[in-house]
Amino acid sequence: MKSIHINCDMAESYGMLKTGDDLSILPFVDAVNIACGFHGGDPLTIETTLRHSIIKGKQIGAHPSFPDLMGFGRRDMLIDHKELAAILRYQICAVKALTENLGGHLHHVKAHGALYNKAVTDAQIAGIFVRVVAEIDPDLIIFAPYGSEMAKCAISKGIKVMNESFGDRKYGLSGHLVDRN
Repeated sequence: MKSIHINCDMAESYGMLKTGDDLSILPFVDAVNIACGFHGGDPLTIETTLRHSIIKGKQIGAHPSFPDLMGFGRRDMLIDHKELAAILRYQICAVKALTENLGGHLHHVKAHGALYNKAVTDAQIAGIFVRVVAEIDPDLIIFAPYGSEMAKCAISKGIKVMNESFGDRKYGLSGHLVDRN
């Protein structure tokens, strides 16, 4: 029997800024994408969400972004490729280490916001993203749209891909996400 696998971005609250009701949504999803602190997610929020996700047996993923707290990771950034690799490695490794310290297992990685949109269409950015994930743990799964540069690059490097689409977003004729604005 086929089923729909639902993943949800979580742990994006930061200090006084509260976004979403993660713990109420948690029972209804299969996987969680945990903010890594660069677009949202403070240490306590990340740890609390991870603890509950582990208890509930959810698939846990790191949700790295461009370093853009003020823009919630939705602003495109031109970043040197070495620096981008370091930014991604830092975020993914932080969530991976915390997950493992709490007794869980990091299952996947899903880019956030402008980084996601860029890695979907830009082969160089997709390549950096996939290379960093593979260097951290080649068994991690990358969540990406079917046929995207990110998915193609991951497959070519032997990294598993979970193809996804957004039920709450609009798509253009090209099959790419349309801006929220």
